[in-house]
Amino acid sequence: TAPLLIVPCAEIIEGKIHHDGQVHPKTRLLARSGLSLFTVAISVTLPGFVTVLAFVGCFSVSLVSFCVPPFLHWVLLRQQQQFQQQQQQQPPHSLEQESEHPHSEEKLLPPYRILPLAIDAIAIVFGLTTTAVTTLFTFRKLMNKE
Repeated sequence: TAPLLIVPCAEIIEGKIHHDGQVHPKTRLLARSGLSLFTVAISVTLPGFVTVLAFVGCFSVSLVSFCVPPFLHWVLLRQQQQFQQQQQQQPPHSLEQESEHPHSEEKLLPPYRILPLAIDAIAIVFGLTTTAVTTLFTFRKLMNKE
């Protein structure tokens, strides 16, 4: 799970250092190594940090891995449908435009199918289930320690 947390945070730090988007490899190495070492120092210094990190990890990793991508896919499919509807409702303005686009009556994007929606729904249910189960196990372990 470290790359899921370290890489985006390091990219934010790199962006603050270099505003033009051109990050030197040495800067990237220093930022990511420094952030990793800082995280290790905190985890060694603070008692119970591992348990807190495990709780955050079990809650967020399943959501990010299994729920966010299908949800974003749903958003993109919805945008695709709206785009198709807009394209179908706009008639060509002149004969020149109609001749430039001889297939204007055809759909510009492939039609929406139910299978991707079902696969996304299964992934979301799986992600929510694994999030609930792993959070419950981690919470029980946390309560048994005390």
